[in-house]
Amino acid sequence: MVVDEASGKLLGEIPGLSAAHGTALDDGTGHGFATSGRDSSVVMFDLKTLTVLGRTTAADDADAITYDPVSKLVFTFNGDANSSSVIDPETGKRVGTIGLGGKPEYGVPDGRGKLYATLPIGAGVDANAFDPGTQDAFASNGDGTLTVVHEDAPDRFRVVQTVTTMPGARTMALDPRSHRLYLVSAQFGPTPTESTAANPRRRPPVVPGSFTLLVLEK
Repeated sequence: MVVDEASGKLLGEIPGLSAAHGTALDDGTGHGFATSGRDSSVVMFDLKTLTVLGRTTAADDADAITYDPVSKLVFTFNGDANSSSVIDPETGKRVGTIGLGGKPEYGVPDGRGKLYATLPIGAGVDANAFDPGTQDAFASNGDGTLTVVHEDAPDRFRVVQTVTTMPGARTMALDPRSHRLYLVSAQFGPTPTESTAANPRRRPPVVPGSFTLLVLEK
């Protein structure tokens, strides 16, 4: 779903995603990218028309995704595959795979050609963001909290606040101009007692009409 940041109006939707997890935007090519975790793929779309331009295979459990402006590459973080897929933002095709030796959840580019993130935070984290204007880093956690970390120095960080958000609000995006954070969640029904082919992890169903967009300001 594409929403106008000022008015909150729904502008359009990107179709063809199954278990969507994250998006990455590259203004240079005019292309956007969204992970489709259930079929281990990444969908490329046009930023102006929202037209789907192509799809490429990433890896099992393709989850978070980010664009690195230094290398000019897109990186996915594949939980079950213990890897990161590297995508060319011009063609939308996978050009490499990086083995990580463990299950990644998210990564953040530092503006100097490296991706990283690590500090004690809340449970069920799903996204991170760094605001260079405030020198704050954020982790959105499925337990209904947002961890705020301040960069005191290039090699020294500290947790300065834990904000109560909403259970399940773990997908997040940052607007570095307004310093606003956007998180999404919903209300959920009872957790299934048995797994199925369509729901192997026994995730609780979303209550229809309960999708919520949270906007946080500093």
